[in-house]
Amino acid sequence: MTLPNAQLSRACADWQLSDRRLVAETAVGWVYRVIRADGSPAALKIARPGVDTDEENAASVLRTWDGTGAVRLLEAAGDAVLLEWLDGPLLGDLARDGQDDAAAEVLAGVAVSLHRGGIAPPDGLMPLERYFRTLLDPAPRLRLSGKLAARMEAGRALACACLAAQGAPKLLHGDLHHDNVMNGPRGWVVIDPKGLLGDPAYELANALRNPVGLEPEILKLERIRHHTDIYAQALDIPKQNLLNWAAAHCALSLSWTLSRGGSAPEDEALLPILLSIAEIPT
Repeated sequence: MTLPNAQLSRACADWQLSDRRLVAETAVGWVYRVIRADGSPAALKIARPGVDTDEENAASVLRTWDGTGAVRLLEAAGDAVLLEWLDGPLLGDLARDGQDDAAAEVLAGVAVSLHRGGIAPPDGLMPLERYFRTLLDPAPRLRLSGKLAARMEAGRALACACLAAQGAPKLLHGDLHHDNVMNGPRGWVVIDPKGLLGDPAYELANALRNPVGLEPEILKLERIRHHTDIYAQALDIPKQNLLNWAAAHCALSLSWTLSRGGSAPEDEALLPILLSIAEIPT
């Protein structure tokens, strides 16, 4: 196992951290539990060099939110960020433990905290138009045929219409779903923001295809409509807008997988269901 020893040593020295303990290694980096000079625990995240994480703006977004609805940023430098320590669990664990509707209510409340009025987005955020580029690019679709090709084309057309119908763009987490919300000393807060700029109705689009491990429930139309009601009411957005973005995002997620030569049976099963209740904005 290759560890980021140089970056780790530098961060620990600069920020006076001790008792480092590796708690997670992912494709995009490492997470350590460390102790600060005042004796409090913290999470030290170090990004893997050369890996595109789509989270380059995470530090500036967390700094903008300043702990309101989000994990608190303590320090940031280069590939390293220091965050408040969260003991968990993930909100996805609550849903997987049979409390799916309760988890949806929590997720909606966290989204409201993030979207409080008057917050100015930081510079450098990726607009949704660029975020959807893989779906809008025809190249991955050229290898498709039959029903999947038709559904992906419908998803592309829907995404184009949703993007064209956007109002004033807002700061978005960009990947807000159950497993990016975690419990801690201050309650439920978001982690791992991508930092996008776009339609607020997009913010919880990915939540309708989550959490991982709840796939049989996710495909149920009753759940889709019920959770859409919860999210739309909390954020004061039209339900149909959220449903449209959910279908567009499902197609986007599938396009990412297909462009890498993979398959995503869960998204392939969910996409026609979401498309059946979507409506092209006019």
